[in-house]
Amino acid sequence: MKTNLFIARTPLQLFNCIEAKKRFHKGEQNILFYQYQRLVDKNQMESLIEVDDWNSIIVYPLNWQRRIFSYFYIRMIKNRYKNKIERCYIGVFNSIINVLINTIYPKKIVILDDGTKTLGIAKNMETQKINSRNSLFKTIRNRFFNTNRDYLYRASFFSIYPLDEYIINNEVVLNDYRVFKESLSNIPVADRIYFIGTNLNEKILKSDEVFEANLQKVIAFYKNKKMIYILHRYENIEYIANLAKKYKFDYVKFDNILEVEIAKAGFLPTEFATFGSSAIETLPLLYPNSEYRVFYLESKDILEHKQQVMEELYNSFERKGYEVIRSKML
Repeated sequence: MKTNLFIARTPLQLFNCIEAKKRFHKGEQNILFYQYQRLVDKNQMESLIEVDDWNSIIVYPLNWQRRIFSYFYIRMIKNRYKNKIERCYIGVFNSIINVLINTIYPKKIVILDDGTKTLGIAKNMETQKINSRNSLFKTIRNRFFNTNRDYLYRASFFSIYPLDEYIINNEVVLNDYRVFKESLSNIPVADRIYFIGTNLNEKILKSDEVFEANLQKVIAFYKNKKMIYILHRYENIEYIANLAKKYKFDYVKFDNILEVEIAKAGFLPTEFATFGSSAIETLPLLYPNSEYRVFYLESKDILEHKQQVMEELYNSFERKGYEVIRSKML
């Protein structure tokens, strides 16, 4: 019997692991290895896992013990699975995952989507920048600890993105979520706007004041409609609750990933909107009858090192036909 290893670091990666397992590997031995650093990630991933669907589950908390003594934990896995893995599925990777793959030698590696980070992987492949060589330390570390990422050049993609804009030699198998869609029943439409939160205040924007100013524009845009703000799992619920009270909108923080919670809610919103959540890429595949809008963030509001990334993201949205709402349109 073939043995396959599925590696997840985020709830979305795990969601895509489950889709790949059910689509391609029924009746085979399937092992799940998942990492987490924040408790919210662990909780969301546990809510996705049906224990009976996996032959083995390896939980790897990213605490200081697991980081410092990772070699010993990885060696135990290597002793059990070296040269026995037919396919290994991964999303975004870290040094521990690199070492694991470079010691168990899977026959085939498949890269799963983790939002638009997948585009970054493809771009780095095209420009031959997969390995971190911007310092002598990282070059030595890659070689000494076997964290080299060259295995990605021979990997395939299982992705919602065709990746045909990148000059790469990797096979791309499109993920249309056909297995998950089979589980969806007819969901009635409700006159609601789901505004999908992102981890902006921690990663992208210059300040909370900038976020509030941009959110005000969104609220004004939807002034005659009912908007429900869907918190990102890392967003501060107290902060959003205060804004909701101030500007009179509803909010909710789901226990599971958005793609799953929509089906459980019992209704489909007429529209999804966001400042830049990658969920806006997957949701149309699952719920094609809703409308989708993206609200543009000006470069002056974005941390300098993130400005180009966000601009490329908005250009990508526009190329795909999303309506990107810029300040002059508000």
